Amino acid sequence: MTAILGMHYINGVLMMADTEESLGVDAKSECDKLERFIFKLGNNSGTVLTGGAGDTHLIECANQELHRLFAAGIKQGDEVVQVLNEFAGMFFERSMQGYEGSHPDYAPHFDMLIAVNIRPMTWLFKWHRNRVVLVPPLTHVSVGSGETQLHPMLRDCQLSGVDEVMLFLGLRMMFYTKRQVVGVGGKTEAVALQNDGITHFWGTDTTAKIEALVSNLDRFLTQYLYTSISHVTANVKDVEKAVNKNLADLPKMMRMYRREYKKIITQSGARTSEDQQ
Repeated sequence: MTAILGMHYINGVLMMADTEESLGVDAKSECDKLERFIFKLGNNSGTVLTGGAGDTHLIECANQELHRLFAAGIKQGDEVVQVLNEFAGMFFERSMQGYEGSHPDYAPHFDMLIAVNIRPMTWLFKWHRNRVVLVPPLTHVSVGSGETQLHPMLRDCQLSGVDEVMLFLGLRMMFYTKRQVVGVGGKTEAVALQNDGITHFWGTDTTAKIEALVSNLDRFLTQYLYTSISHVTANVKDVEKAVNKNLADLPKMMRMYRREYKKIITQSGARTSEDQQ
């Protein structure tokens, strides 16, 4: 079971994945579900970031063949979506040989998010069966068993900010998805692929701290803000006094949460990697 999330931000694409891997019925382990590789394109270079959900063997094969596809070079004039669609069609045809006419539950399947950077631009794609679609700018997408929970939250997130803004919003979605979906769990890995070709790796210790902050903030909003807004009992002096105090303290509390998030980000030690390396 897997939840993969892809989000546009102002300067690139951010991808997240849970790290729980099922090993049979009664066992599980931690694993990395995001794959990154670099390719040459004439005098330029590019980076591909993928996250797959579904049959593990098919995902590994797809990553291996995608690496070969881009390593062999793509023509400067070809659109990336055309190249990926031709690849997806051929890969699907080869992989599904022998399963024609069988029940869908018995055929292996997977979905994948693919981010491709060729400076100065990064594109986000969703691969399902034999087709790849380009995800429009300012929109976000997910694949995996957590997609049912992530989709409505993504619909409410029709915006694109800087990377730390989308990191906060995305980790909030991943936190609640991991709480609700069986088999989606562990920590969350997050990788940002910038338009300039630099890859930013957020460590799982950092993402865990942000998810804890998100949970704390949501509890505060429920217990103090939402109750203050909704407690409208008339002519009860003590109630109005308590509500006014809670609302008066709100700016101070919000600044406290912002300081805590800023501290997590500045002390994260997240590593970056140039596409040339």
